[in-house]
Amino acid sequence: ALWLVGSNAAYVHDDPAGVAHPGCIRSDPGLVSHGIASANQSCPGAPMTDVWDFERDLYPFNLERARDEFDAFWPANNLVASNDFNVPTFEDYREPGDPPRRGAGFTHHGTKYWKYKFPWQTSTQSKSTYYFNQDIALEQINMTIIKEGPRLMEYLAENDCDTISTSTVMPRLDSAMRDDFDRSMRYRFRYSWRCRGRHHCDTLTPPETTLGYLNDELERLMRIHNRTLERAHLDAYRAEASRATGPYTFLTGKADDLDLCIDDLAMFNANVTAQVRGKYARQQQARFLAFLRDEGYDDIVVNGKGNITGAQNLKVRFWNQNVPRLNALVENEVKARHVRDVNAAIVTWMNAKNGTLYDNVVATVATVNPNATALNELIEAQVASNWIANANALVDEWKDANAYGFVTFPGGAAVDSRTPDVDGLNAAAKTQVEADWTTRASANLTAWLATNGYAYVTDVAVRSVDEDIDALNAAAETQVEAEWVRNAQNEFYEWLTNKGYTEDVSNATASIVDVDVDVAALNRAVERALEAAHVADAQDEFQRWLTNQAYSFVTGVTIDEVNEDIDAVNAAVKTQVEQKWIADADAALQAWLPAPRA
Repeated sequence: ALWLVGSNAAYVHDDPAGVAHPGCIRSDPGLVSHGIASANQSCPGAPMTDVWDFERDLYPFNLERARDEFDAFWPANNLVASNDFNVPTFEDYREPGDPPRRGAGFTHHGTKYWKYKFPWQTSTQSKSTYYFNQDIALEQINMTIIKEGPRLMEYLAENDCDTISTSTVMPRLDSAMRDDFDRSMRYRFRYSWRCRGRHHCDTLTPPETTLGYLNDELERLMRIHNRTLERAHLDAYRAEASRATGPYTFLTGKADDLDLCIDDLAMFNANVTAQVRGKYARQQQARFLAFLRDEGYDDIVVNGKGNITGAQNLKVRFWNQNVPRLNALVENEVKARHVRDVNAAIVTWMNAKNGTLYDNVVATVATVNPNATALNELIEAQVASNWIANANALVDEWKDANAYGFVTFPGGAAVDSRTPDVDGLNAAAKTQVEADWTTRASANLTAWLATNGYAYVTDVAVRSVDEDIDALNAAAETQVEAEWVRNAQNEFYEWLTNKGYTEDVSNATASIVDVDVDVAALNRAVERALEAAHVADAQDEFQRWLTNQAYSFVTGVTIDEVNEDIDAVNAAVKTQVEQKWIADADAALQAWLPAPRA
Protein backbone atom coordinates (compact mmCIF):
# COMPACT_ATOMS: atom_id res chain seq x y z
CA ALA A 1 0.00 0.00 0.00
CA LEU A 2 1.05 3.58 -0.55
CA TRP A 3 1.83 5.72 2.44
CA LEU A 4 2.93 9.35 2.78
CA VAL A 5 6.52 10.36 3.50
CA GLY A 6 7.75 13.98 3.18
CA SER A 7 5.92 17.00 1.69
CA ASN A 8 6.56 20.43 0.23
CA ALA A 9 3.00 21.75 0.76
CA ALA A 10 2.18 25.17 2.23
CA TYR A 11 0.98 25.67 5.82
CA VAL A 12 3.23 22.90 7.10
CA HIS A 13 4.92 22.65 10.51
CA ASP A 14 6.07 19.67 12.58
CA ASP A 15 4.33 18.29 15.62
CA PRO A 16 6.32 17.09 18.67
CA ALA A 17 6.89 13.76 16.94
CA GLY A 18 8.51 15.49 13.99
CA VAL A 19 5.63 14.75 11.58
CA ALA A 20 4.71 17.52 9.17
CA HIS A 21 1.26 18.83 10.04
CA PRO A 22 -0.82 21.87 9.11
CA GLY A 23 -1.89 22.56 12.70
CA CYS A 24 -3.72 21.16 15.64
CA ILE A 25 -6.83 19.27 14.80
CA ARG A 26 -9.07 17.76 17.37
CA SER A 27 -9.67 14.10 17.02
CA ASP A 28 -12.95 12.24 17.00
CA PRO A 29 -14.54 12.55 20.46
CA GLY A 30 -15.53 8.91 20.23
CA LEU A 31 -11.92 7.84 20.30
CA VAL A 32 -11.21 10.07 23.26
CA SER A 33 -14.22 8.70 25.13
CA HIS A 34 -12.77 5.22 24.73
CA GLY A 35 -9.71 6.18 26.74
CA ILE A 36 -7.32 6.95 23.88
CA ALA A 37 -5.77 10.09 25.40
CA SER A 38 -3.36 10.61 22.53
CA ALA A 39 -6.30 11.00 20.24
CA ASN A 40 -7.49 14.13 22.06
CA GLN A 41 -5.48 16.35 19.78
CA SER A 42 -2.68 15.72 17.38
CA CYS A 43 -0.42 18.53 18.42
CA PRO A 44 -1.14 20.09 21.80
CA GLY A 45 -0.28 23.73 22.20
CA ALA A 46 -1.62 25.06 18.86
CA PRO A 47 -5.31 26.03 18.99
CA MET A 48 -7.62 24.60 16.37
CA THR A 49 -8.85 28.06 15.58
CA ASP A 50 -5.59 28.54 13.69
CA VAL A 51 -6.48 25.83 11.27
CA TRP A 52 -10.09 25.13 10.68
CA ASP A 53 -11.19 25.32 7.11
CA PHE A 54 -10.90 21.92 5.38
CA GLU A 55 -10.87 23.13 1.81
CA ARG A 56 -8.33 25.86 2.42
CA ASP A 57 -6.17 24.15 5.04
CA LEU A 58 -6.49 20.31 5.25
CA TYR A 59 -7.17 19.44 1.64
CA PRO A 60 -4.21 21.41 0.17
CA PHE A 61 -1.89 19.81 2.72
CA ASN A 62 -3.17 16.26 2.03
CA LEU A 63 -3.07 16.83 -1.74
CA GLU A 64 0.52 17.94 -1.80
CA ARG A 65 1.66 15.12 0.43
CA ALA A 66 -0.24 12.60 -1.71
CA ARG A 67 1.24 13.97 -4.93
CA ASP A 68 4.76 13.77 -3.48
CA GLU A 69 4.15 10.18 -2.37
CA PHE A 70 2.57 9.30 -5.76
CA ASP A 71 5.47 10.70 -7.76
CA ALA A 72 8.13 9.09 -5.56
CA PHE A 73 6.52 5.62 -5.49
CA TRP A 74 7.07 4.62 -9.15
CA PRO A 75 10.83 5.19 -9.55
CA ALA A 76 11.44 3.84 -6.03
CA ASN A 77 9.90 0.51 -7.17
CA ASN A 78 11.35 0.56 -10.71
CA LEU A 79 7.85 0.95 -12.08
CA VAL A 80 8.91 3.19 -14.96
CA ALA A 81 8.46 3.31 -18.72
CA SER A 82 11.99 1.97 -19.32
CA ASN A 83 10.90 -1.14 -17.44
CA ASP A 84 7.75 -1.48 -19.60
CA PHE A 85 5.52 0.00 -16.86
CA ASN A 86 2.87 2.58 -17.76
CA VAL A 87 2.78 5.12 -14.93
CA PRO A 88 -0.74 6.46 -14.27
CA THR A 89 -1.56 10.18 -14.18
CA PHE A 90 -2.32 11.74 -10.76
CA GLU A 91 -5.45 13.83 -10.47
CA ASP A 92 -6.54 14.09 -6.83
CA TYR A 93 -6.39 12.74 -3.32
CA ARG A 94 -9.30 13.54 -1.00
CA GLU A 95 -11.81 12.16 1.39
CA PRO A 96 -14.87 10.44 0.00
CA GLY A 97 -18.10 12.36 -0.17
CA ASP A 98 -18.91 15.72 -1.64
CA PRO A 99 -18.45 17.83 0.36
CA PRO A 100 -16.09 15.84 2.60
CA ARG A 101 -17.53 14.76 5.88
CA ARG A 102 -16.46 16.61 8.97
CA GLY A 103 -17.87 17.42 12.36
CA ALA A 104 -17.71 20.46 14.56
CA GLY A 105 -14.06 21.21 15.02
CA PHE A 106 -12.80 17.80 13.74
CA THR A 107 -12.70 15.56 10.67
CA HIS A 108 -13.95 11.97 10.59
CA HIS A 109 -11.20 9.36 10.31
CA GLY A 110 -11.32 7.16 7.21
CA THR A 111 -9.57 6.18 3.96
CA LYS A 112 -8.71 8.88 1.49
CA TYR A 113 -9.48 8.25 -2.21
CA TRP A 114 -6.93 8.45 -4.99
CA LYS A 115 -7.94 9.81 -8.33
CA TYR A 116 -5.77 8.49 -11.18
CA LYS A 117 -5.88 7.02 -14.65
CA PHE A 118 -3.71 4.32 -16.31
CA PRO A 119 -3.40 4.48 -20.13
CA TRP A 120 -5.50 1.34 -20.49
CA GLN A 121 -8.35 2.84 -18.38
CA THR A 122 -11.10 4.69 -20.18
CA SER A 123 -11.93 7.10 -17.31
CA THR A 124 -10.42 8.57 -14.17
CA GLN A 125 -10.58 6.20 -11.23
CA SER A 126 -11.46 7.19 -7.66
CA LYS A 127 -10.36 4.40 -5.37
CA SER A 128 -8.90 3.75 -1.97
CA THR A 129 -5.31 2.67 -1.59
CA TYR A 130 -6.52 -0.93 -1.26
CA TYR A 131 -8.13 -0.92 -4.70
CA PHE A 132 -5.47 1.37 -6.15
CA ASN A 133 -2.93 -1.37 -5.32
CA GLN A 134 -5.03 -3.83 -7.31
CA ASP A 135 -4.82 -1.60 -10.40
CA ILE A 136 -1.07 -1.24 -9.87
CA ALA A 137 -0.86 -5.04 -9.79
CA LEU A 138 -2.78 -5.17 -13.07
CA GLU A 139 -0.22 -2.90 -14.72
CA GLN A 140 2.57 -4.97 -13.20
CA ILE A 141 1.19 -8.12 -14.85
CA ASN A 142 0.95 -6.15 -18.10
CA MET A 143 4.61 -5.26 -17.67
CA THR A 144 5.50 -8.89 -16.89
CA ILE A 145 3.61 -10.18 -19.93
CA ILE A 146 5.47 -7.71 -22.14
CA LYS A 147 8.76 -9.05 -20.78
CA GLU A 148 7.73 -12.69 -21.21
CA GLY A 149 7.20 -12.20 -24.93
CA PRO A 150 10.95 -11.86 -25.72
CA ARG A 151 11.73 -14.68 -23.31
CA LEU A 152 9.33 -16.90 -25.20
CA MET A 153 11.07 -15.92 -28.42
CA GLU A 154 14.42 -16.77 -26.84
CA TYR A 155 13.04 -20.20 -25.95
CA LEU A 156 11.87 -20.67 -29.52
CA ALA A 157 15.27 -19.58 -30.82
CA GLU A 158 17.02 -22.04 -28.55
CA ASN A 159 14.90 -24.76 -30.15
CA ASP A 160 15.45 -23.46 -33.73
CA CYS A 161 11.83 -22.37 -33.95
CA ASP A 162 12.24 -18.56 -33.90
CA THR A 163 10.79 -18.29 -37.41
CA ILE A 164 7.38 -19.66 -36.54
CA SER A 165 4.40 -17.30 -36.32
CA THR A 166 3.46 -16.39 -32.73
CA SER A 167 0.10 -14.86 -33.60
CA THR A 168 -1.70 -17.70 -31.80
CA VAL A 169 0.91 -18.18 -29.08
CA MET A 170 1.06 -14.67 -27.61
CA PRO A 171 -2.69 -14.51 -26.76
CA ARG A 172 -2.36 -17.88 -25.01
CA LEU A 173 0.71 -16.62 -23.12
CA ASP A 174 -1.32 -13.57 -22.07
CA SER A 175 -4.26 -15.74 -20.91
CA ALA A 176 -2.05 -18.18 -19.01
CA MET A 177 -0.22 -15.42 -17.13
CA ARG A 178 -3.38 -13.50 -16.37
CA ASP A 179 -5.14 -16.60 -15.06
CA ASP A 180 -2.18 -17.32 -12.81
CA PHE A 181 -2.17 -13.65 -11.79
CA ASP A 182 -5.92 -13.82 -10.99
CA ARG A 183 -5.38 -16.82 -8.74
CA SER A 184 -2.55 -15.14 -6.82
CA MET A 185 -4.62 -11.96 -6.47
CA ARG A 186 -7.59 -13.98 -5.22
CA TYR A 187 -5.34 -15.35 -2.46
CA ARG A 188 -4.20 -11.80 -1.68
CA PHE A 189 -7.58 -10.07 -1.99
CA ARG A 190 -9.87 -12.97 -1.14
CA TYR A 191 -13.24 -11.21 -1.22
CA SER A 192 -12.49 -8.21 -3.42
CA TRP A 193 -10.54 -9.40 -6.44
CA ARG A 194 -12.98 -9.64 -9.33
CA CYS A 195 -15.81 -9.67 -6.80
CA ARG A 196 -19.06 -7.72 -6.48
CA GLY A 197 -19.53 -8.19 -2.80
CA ARG A 198 -18.32 -10.91 -0.45
CA HIS A 199 -20.31 -13.72 -2.06
CA HIS A 200 -20.42 -12.61 -5.69
CA CYS A 201 -16.90 -13.33 -7.01
CA ASP A 202 -16.17 -14.40 -10.58
CA THR A 203 -15.17 -18.04 -11.12
CA LEU A 204 -11.53 -18.00 -12.17
CA THR A 205 -10.06 -20.20 -14.87
CA PRO A 206 -7.35 -22.48 -13.42
CA PRO A 207 -4.00 -21.30 -14.83
CA GLU A 208 -3.07 -24.94 -15.47
CA THR A 209 -5.81 -25.02 -18.09
CA THR A 210 -4.67 -21.96 -20.04
CA LEU A 211 -1.03 -22.95 -19.53
CA GLY A 212 -1.96 -26.28 -21.11
CA TYR A 213 -3.48 -24.40 -24.04
CA LEU A 214 -0.23 -22.45 -24.39
CA ASN A 215 1.95 -25.55 -24.22
CA ASP A 216 -0.29 -27.42 -26.64
CA GLU A 217 -0.11 -24.57 -29.13
CA LEU A 218 3.65 -24.29 -28.72
CA GLU A 219 3.99 -28.04 -29.22
CA ARG A 220 1.73 -27.89 -32.27
CA LEU A 221 3.59 -25.02 -33.91
CA MET A 222 7.01 -26.41 -33.01
CA ARG A 223 6.01 -29.83 -34.26
CA ILE A 224 4.81 -28.34 -37.56
CA HIS A 225 8.05 -26.38 -37.84
CA ASN A 226 10.20 -29.37 -36.85
CA ARG A 227 8.27 -31.65 -39.14
CA THR A 228 9.04 -29.34 -42.04
CA LEU A 229 12.73 -29.25 -41.17
CA GLU A 230 12.95 -32.94 -40.35
CA ARG A 231 11.05 -33.84 -43.49
CA ALA A 232 13.63 -32.00 -45.57
CA HIS A 233 16.48 -33.59 -43.61
CA LEU A 234 14.94 -37.03 -43.83
CA ASP A 235 14.25 -36.72 -47.56
CA ALA A 236 17.85 -35.63 -48.13
CA TYR A 237 19.06 -38.52 -45.99
CA ARG A 238 16.87 -40.98 -47.89
CA ALA A 239 18.08 -39.66 -51.26
CA GLU A 240 21.78 -40.29 -50.60
CA ALA A 241 22.94 -42.73 -53.29
CA SER A 242 26.44 -43.59 -52.04
CA ARG A 243 25.32 -46.40 -49.73
CA ALA A 244 25.75 -50.07 -50.42
CA THR A 245 21.97 -50.45 -50.58
CA GLY A 246 21.48 -47.29 -52.66
CA PRO A 247 19.03 -44.52 -51.66
CA TYR A 248 16.76 -45.17 -48.68
CA THR A 249 13.62 -44.24 -50.60
CA PHE A 250 12.20 -47.62 -49.65
CA LEU A 251 11.75 -46.57 -46.02
CA THR A 252 8.11 -46.63 -45.05
CA GLY A 253 5.80 -46.89 -42.07
CA LYS A 254 7.49 -46.14 -38.76
CA ALA A 255 10.81 -45.66 -40.54
CA ASP A 256 9.22 -42.68 -42.37
CA ASP A 257 7.11 -41.43 -39.46
CA LEU A 258 8.24 -37.90 -38.60
CA ASP A 259 6.19 -37.83 -35.41
CA LEU A 260 8.03 -40.92 -34.19
CA CYS A 261 11.33 -39.37 -35.32
CA ILE A 262 10.62 -36.29 -33.22
CA ASP A 263 9.08 -38.02 -30.21
CA ASP A 264 11.26 -41.16 -29.96
CA LEU A 265 14.41 -40.92 -32.04
CA ALA A 266 15.77 -44.21 -30.70
CA MET A 267 12.62 -46.09 -31.77
CA PHE A 268 12.65 -44.32 -35.14
CA ASN A 269 16.29 -45.26 -35.72
CA ALA A 270 15.53 -48.83 -34.68
CA ASN A 271 12.81 -49.03 -37.36
CA VAL A 272 15.12 -47.48 -39.96
CA THR A 273 17.82 -49.99 -39.05
CA ALA A 274 15.37 -52.90 -39.27
CA GLN A 275 14.09 -51.84 -42.72
CA VAL A 276 17.60 -51.11 -44.05
CA ARG A 277 18.79 -54.49 -42.86
CA GLY A 278 15.76 -56.16 -44.41
CA LYS A 279 16.35 -54.30 -47.68
CA TYR A 280 20.03 -55.22 -47.64
CA ALA A 281 19.19 -58.87 -47.06
CA ARG A 282 16.69 -58.81 -49.97
CA GLN A 283 19.23 -57.13 -52.24
CA GLN A 284 21.85 -59.69 -51.29
CA GLN A 285 19.35 -62.47 -51.97
CA ALA A 286 18.65 -60.99 -55.42
CA ARG A 287 22.39 -60.82 -56.11
CA PHE A 288 22.75 -64.37 -54.84
CA LEU A 289 20.03 -65.56 -57.24
CA ALA A 290 21.65 -63.61 -60.09
CA PHE A 291 24.97 -65.27 -59.25
CA LEU A 292 23.34 -68.71 -59.34
CA ARG A 293 21.69 -67.88 -62.66
CA ASP A 294 24.85 -66.44 -64.22
CA GLU A 295 26.96 -69.39 -63.08
CA GLY A 296 24.38 -71.91 -64.21
CA TYR A 297 23.62 -73.03 -60.67
CA ASP A 298 19.93 -72.10 -60.62
CA ASP A 299 18.95 -75.73 -61.16
CA ILE A 300 20.68 -76.92 -58.00
CA VAL A 301 19.25 -74.25 -55.66
CA VAL A 302 15.46 -74.00 -55.92
CA ASN A 303 13.35 -71.96 -53.49
CA GLY A 304 16.21 -71.82 -51.02
CA LYS A 305 16.68 -75.60 -50.97
CA GLY A 306 19.45 -77.77 -52.35
CA ASN A 307 17.98 -79.70 -55.28
CA ILE A 308 20.66 -82.39 -55.03
CA THR A 309 21.42 -82.88 -51.35
CA GLY A 310 18.19 -81.41 -49.96
CA ALA A 311 20.11 -78.88 -47.86
CA GLN A 312 17.94 -76.16 -46.32
CA ASN A 313 18.29 -72.35 -46.13
CA LEU A 314 20.36 -71.87 -49.26
CA LYS A 315 19.45 -68.20 -49.39
CA VAL A 316 20.30 -64.84 -47.83
CA ARG A 317 17.91 -64.46 -44.91
CA PHE A 318 19.70 -61.95 -42.71
CA TRP A 319 21.71 -58.76 -43.16
CA ASN A 320 24.64 -60.42 -41.40
CA GLN A 321 24.29 -63.73 -43.22
CA ASN A 322 27.04 -66.32 -42.66
CA VAL A 323 28.33 -66.07 -46.24
CA PRO A 324 31.16 -68.63 -45.89
CA ARG A 325 28.64 -71.22 -44.73
CA LEU A 326 26.25 -70.31 -47.58
CA ASN A 327 29.11 -70.61 -50.08
CA ALA A 328 30.03 -73.98 -48.60
CA LEU A 329 26.44 -75.20 -49.00
CA VAL A 330 26.33 -74.03 -52.62
CA GLU A 331 29.71 -75.64 -53.27
CA ASN A 332 28.38 -78.90 -51.85
CA GLU A 333 25.42 -78.71 -54.24
CA VAL A 334 27.71 -77.97 -57.21
CA LYS A 335 29.93 -80.91 -56.31
CA ALA A 336 26.90 -83.15 -55.79
CA ARG A 337 25.54 -82.14 -59.20
CA HIS A 338 28.92 -82.83 -60.79
CA VAL A 339 29.04 -86.28 -59.19
CA ARG A 340 25.46 -86.96 -60.28
CA ASP A 341 26.14 -85.82 -63.86
CA VAL A 342 29.36 -87.81 -64.11
CA ASN A 343 27.58 -90.95 -62.91
CA ALA A 344 24.76 -90.30 -65.38
CA ALA A 345 27.34 -89.82 -68.14
CA ILE A 346 28.96 -93.13 -67.19
CA VAL A 347 25.59 -94.87 -67.39
CA THR A 348 24.86 -93.22 -70.76
CA TRP A 349 28.28 -94.19 -72.06
CA MET A 350 27.82 -97.81 -70.98
CA ASN A 351 24.27 -97.92 -72.41
CA ALA A 352 25.64 -96.76 -75.75
CA LYS A 353 27.97 -99.75 -75.95
CA ASN A 354 26.90 -102.60 -78.24
CA GLY A 355 26.33 -106.03 -76.83
CA THR A 356 25.83 -107.11 -73.27
CA LEU A 357 29.33 -106.64 -71.88
CA TYR A 358 28.31 -103.47 -69.99
CA ASP A 359 24.80 -104.50 -68.92
CA ASN A 360 25.54 -105.28 -65.30
CA VAL A 361 28.64 -103.14 -64.86
CA VAL A 362 28.47 -101.02 -61.69
CA ALA A 363 30.80 -98.01 -61.65
CA THR A 364 30.18 -94.69 -59.91
CA VAL A 365 32.15 -91.74 -58.57
CA ALA A 366 31.63 -90.16 -55.16
CA THR A 367 33.79 -87.04 -55.43
CA VAL A 368 34.59 -84.34 -57.95
CA ASN A 369 38.16 -85.65 -58.12
CA PRO A 370 37.75 -89.40 -58.53
CA ASN A 371 40.62 -91.78 -59.23
CA ALA A 372 40.02 -92.10 -62.95
CA THR A 373 42.56 -94.87 -63.27
CA ALA A 374 40.88 -96.92 -60.56
CA LEU A 375 37.47 -96.20 -62.10
CA ASN A 376 38.62 -97.39 -65.51
CA GLU A 377 40.18 -100.46 -63.99
CA LEU A 378 36.93 -101.20 -62.14
CA ILE A 379 34.92 -100.92 -65.37
CA GLU A 380 37.50 -102.90 -67.33
CA ALA A 381 37.53 -105.67 -64.73
CA GLN A 382 33.74 -106.02 -64.86
CA VAL A 383 33.66 -105.88 -68.66
CA ALA A 384 36.43 -108.47 -68.76
CA SER A 385 34.45 -110.67 -66.37
CA ASN A 386 31.40 -110.33 -68.59
CA TRP A 387 33.45 -111.09 -71.69
CA ILE A 388 34.93 -114.16 -70.03
CA ALA A 389 31.47 -115.32 -68.94
CA ASN A 390 30.10 -114.78 -72.45
CA ALA A 391 33.08 -116.57 -73.97
CA ASN A 392 32.61 -119.55 -71.65
CA ALA A 393 28.89 -119.58 -72.47
CA LEU A 394 29.74 -119.71 -76.17
CA VAL A 395 32.18 -122.55 -75.52
CA ASP A 396 29.47 -124.44 -73.62
CA GLU A 397 27.03 -123.86 -76.49
CA TRP A 398 29.64 -125.18 -78.90
CA LYS A 399 30.24 -128.22 -76.74
CA ASP A 400 26.52 -128.92 -76.43
CA ALA A 401 25.95 -128.45 -80.13
CA ASN A 402 28.72 -130.94 -80.96
CA ALA A 403 28.12 -133.42 -78.15
CA TYR A 404 31.41 -132.47 -76.60
CA GLY A 405 30.11 -132.34 -73.07
CA PHE A 406 32.95 -134.54 -71.96
CA VAL A 407 35.53 -131.91 -72.85
CA THR A 408 37.03 -130.21 -69.79
CA PHE A 409 39.65 -127.53 -69.35
CA PRO A 410 42.32 -126.92 -66.71
CA GLY A 411 40.84 -124.85 -63.90
CA GLY A 412 37.32 -125.76 -64.91
CA ALA A 413 36.49 -122.83 -67.23
CA ALA A 414 37.69 -122.72 -70.75
CA VAL A 415 38.33 -118.94 -70.69
CA ASP A 416 39.75 -117.22 -67.62
CA SER A 417 41.05 -113.94 -69.06
CA ARG A 418 40.46 -111.39 -71.81
CA THR A 419 43.50 -112.84 -73.59
CA PRO A 420 42.96 -116.57 -73.44
CA ASP A 421 45.34 -119.03 -75.08
CA VAL A 422 43.04 -119.91 -77.92
CA ASP A 423 45.49 -122.32 -79.43
CA GLY A 424 45.92 -124.03 -76.10
CA LEU A 425 42.16 -124.19 -75.55
CA ASN A 426 41.65 -125.57 -79.01
CA ALA A 427 44.45 -128.01 -78.48
CA ALA A 428 43.05 -129.15 -75.16
CA ALA A 429 39.58 -129.50 -76.62
CA LYS A 430 40.95 -131.21 -79.69
CA THR A 431 42.99 -133.59 -77.57
CA GLN A 432 39.97 -134.58 -75.54
CA VAL A 433 37.73 -134.85 -78.59
CA GLU A 434 40.31 -136.88 -80.43
CA ALA A 435 40.91 -139.00 -77.36
CA ASP A 436 37.22 -139.66 -77.10
CA TRP A 437 37.05 -140.47 -80.78
CA THR A 438 40.15 -142.61 -80.53
CA THR A 439 38.81 -144.51 -77.57
CA ARG A 440 35.64 -145.24 -79.35
CA ALA A 441 37.48 -146.04 -82.59
CA SER A 442 39.90 -148.33 -80.72
CA ALA A 443 37.03 -150.13 -79.10
CA ASN A 444 35.43 -150.54 -82.44
CA LEU A 445 38.77 -151.77 -83.84
CA THR A 446 39.18 -154.27 -81.03
CA ALA A 447 35.64 -155.46 -81.58
CA TRP A 448 36.31 -155.69 -85.26
CA LEU A 449 39.53 -157.61 -84.63
CA ALA A 450 37.69 -159.98 -82.36
CA THR A 451 34.88 -160.35 -84.78
CA ASN A 452 37.32 -161.03 -87.52
CA GLY A 453 39.52 -163.37 -85.60
CA TYR A 454 42.31 -160.89 -84.92
CA ALA A 455 42.12 -161.05 -81.17
CA TYR A 456 45.72 -162.16 -80.87
CA VAL A 457 46.86 -158.75 -81.94
CA THR A 458 47.73 -156.92 -78.83
CA ASP A 459 48.35 -153.35 -78.10
CA VAL A 460 46.74 -152.41 -81.37
CA ALA A 461 44.34 -149.59 -81.10
CA VAL A 462 43.32 -146.45 -82.79
CA ARG A 463 45.46 -143.77 -81.21
CA SER A 464 44.41 -140.79 -83.27
CA VAL A 465 41.79 -139.61 -85.61
CA ASP A 466 44.29 -139.91 -88.38
CA GLU A 467 44.59 -143.65 -87.95
CA ASP A 468 44.35 -145.63 -91.30
CA ILE A 469 42.14 -148.50 -90.28
CA ASP A 470 42.58 -150.17 -93.63
CA ALA A 471 46.36 -150.41 -93.22
CA LEU A 472 47.69 -153.48 -91.53
CA ASN A 473 50.71 -151.68 -90.27
CA ALA A 474 48.56 -149.20 -88.54
CA ALA A 475 48.69 -151.34 -85.40
CA ALA A 476 52.45 -151.51 -85.35
CA GLU A 477 52.75 -147.88 -86.14
CA THR A 478 50.29 -147.16 -83.40
CA GLN A 479 52.22 -149.36 -80.98
CA VAL A 480 55.47 -147.72 -82.00
CA GLU A 481 53.89 -144.32 -81.58
CA ALA A 482 52.47 -145.41 -78.26
CA GLU A 483 55.91 -146.58 -77.17
CA TRP A 484 57.33 -143.31 -78.30
CA VAL A 485 54.67 -141.47 -76.40
CA ARG A 486 55.44 -143.48 -73.30
CA ASN A 487 59.14 -142.84 -73.68
CA ALA A 488 58.59 -139.14 -74.36
CA GLN A 489 56.32 -138.94 -71.36
CA ASN A 490 58.88 -140.70 -69.23
CA GLU A 491 61.60 -138.35 -70.44
CA PHE A 492 59.32 -135.41 -69.81
CA TYR A 493 58.55 -136.68 -66.33
CA GLU A 494 62.25 -137.31 -65.72
CA TRP A 495 62.98 -133.77 -66.74
CA LEU A 496 60.25 -132.52 -64.38
CA THR A 497 61.75 -134.65 -61.63
CA ASN A 498 65.28 -133.42 -62.26
CA LYS A 499 63.99 -129.88 -62.17
CA GLY A 500 61.98 -130.54 -59.07
CA TYR A 501 58.76 -129.67 -60.82
CA THR A 502 56.80 -132.80 -60.04
CA GLU A 503 55.09 -131.22 -57.06
CA ASP A 504 53.94 -128.32 -59.11
CA VAL A 505 53.21 -129.94 -62.48
CA SER A 506 50.85 -132.92 -62.61
CA ASN A 507 49.94 -135.13 -65.50
CA ALA A 508 46.60 -133.43 -65.58
CA THR A 509 48.39 -130.17 -65.98
CA ALA A 510 50.94 -131.19 -68.60
CA SER A 511 51.65 -134.56 -70.21
CA ILE A 512 52.50 -136.18 -73.59
CA VAL A 513 49.71 -138.37 -74.77
CA ASP A 514 50.42 -138.67 -78.47
CA VAL A 515 53.03 -138.02 -81.06
CA ASP A 516 51.28 -134.86 -82.12
CA VAL A 517 51.68 -133.23 -78.78
CA ASP A 518 51.64 -129.40 -78.82
CA VAL A 519 54.98 -128.65 -77.28
CA ALA A 520 54.26 -124.95 -77.08
CA ALA A 521 51.01 -125.62 -75.25
CA LEU A 522 52.81 -128.13 -73.06
CA ASN A 523 55.45 -125.59 -72.23
CA ARG A 524 52.84 -122.97 -71.52
CA ALA A 525 50.97 -125.37 -69.27
CA VAL A 526 54.20 -126.13 -67.40
CA GLU A 527 55.03 -122.45 -67.25
CA ARG A 528 51.60 -121.56 -65.86
CA ALA A 529 51.84 -124.27 -63.23
CA LEU A 530 55.34 -123.18 -62.24
CA GLU A 531 54.31 -119.52 -62.12
CA ALA A 532 51.36 -120.35 -59.90
CA ALA A 533 53.65 -122.39 -57.63
CA HIS A 534 56.22 -119.61 -57.63
CA VAL A 535 53.61 -117.06 -56.63
CA ALA A 536 52.34 -119.31 -53.83
CA ASP A 537 55.89 -119.99 -52.60
CA ALA A 538 56.78 -116.32 -52.80
CA GLN A 539 53.65 -115.41 -50.83
CA ASP A 540 54.43 -118.08 -48.20
CA GLU A 541 58.02 -116.88 -47.97
CA PHE A 542 56.80 -113.28 -47.71
CA GLN A 543 54.44 -114.22 -44.87
CA ARG A 544 57.23 -116.12 -43.07
CA TRP A 545 59.49 -113.07 -43.46
CA LEU A 546 56.77 -110.83 -41.99
CA THR A 547 56.40 -113.22 -39.07
CA ASN A 548 60.18 -113.44 -38.52
CA GLN A 549 60.43 -109.66 -38.62
CA ALA A 550 57.52 -109.33 -36.11
CA TYR A 551 55.51 -107.63 -38.85
CA SER A 552 52.48 -109.88 -38.53
CA PHE A 553 50.36 -106.78 -38.00
CA VAL A 554 50.87 -105.90 -41.68
CA THR A 555 47.67 -106.57 -43.61
CA GLY A 556 46.43 -106.15 -47.13
CA VAL A 557 49.90 -106.66 -48.73
CA THR A 558 50.31 -109.84 -50.82
CA ILE A 559 52.26 -111.22 -53.81
CA ASP A 560 49.69 -112.16 -56.41
CA GLU A 561 51.70 -112.48 -59.63
CA VAL A 562 55.13 -113.42 -60.95
CA ASN A 563 55.97 -109.89 -61.96
CA GLU A 564 54.83 -108.41 -58.68
CA ASP A 565 55.96 -104.76 -58.08
CA ILE A 566 58.30 -105.51 -55.17
CA ASP A 567 58.99 -101.81 -54.67
CA ALA A 568 55.29 -101.19 -54.16
CA VAL A 569 55.05 -104.18 -51.77
CA ASN A 570 58.04 -102.92 -49.78
CA ALA A 571 56.59 -99.39 -49.71
CA ALA A 572 53.25 -100.68 -48.41
CA VAL A 573 54.99 -102.73 -45.71
CA LYS A 574 57.21 -99.78 -44.82
CA THR A 575 54.22 -97.48 -44.47
CA GLN A 576 52.41 -99.84 -42.06
CA VAL A 577 55.58 -100.55 -40.11
CA GLU A 578 56.28 -96.83 -39.72
CA GLN A 579 52.72 -96.15 -38.69
CA LYS A 580 52.90 -98.98 -36.12
CA TRP A 581 56.23 -97.67 -34.81
CA ILE A 582 54.82 -94.14 -34.48
CA ALA A 583 51.70 -95.43 -32.68
CA ASP A 584 53.82 -97.58 -30.29
CA ALA A 585 56.26 -94.71 -29.71
CA ASP A 586 53.44 -92.31 -28.99
CA ALA A 587 51.82 -94.80 -26.56
CA ALA A 588 55.16 -95.26 -24.82
CA LEU A 589 55.63 -91.52 -24.64
CA GLN A 590 52.15 -91.02 -23.20
CA ALA A 591 52.78 -93.77 -20.65
CA TRP A 592 56.12 -92.13 -19.72
CA LEU A 593 54.65 -88.67 -19.30
CA PRO A 594 53.35 -87.93 -15.79
CA ALA A 595 49.61 -87.88 -15.34
CA PRO A 596 48.11 -84.35 -15.44
CA ARG A 597 47.46 -82.77 -12.09
CA ALA A 598 43.88 -82.22 -10.97
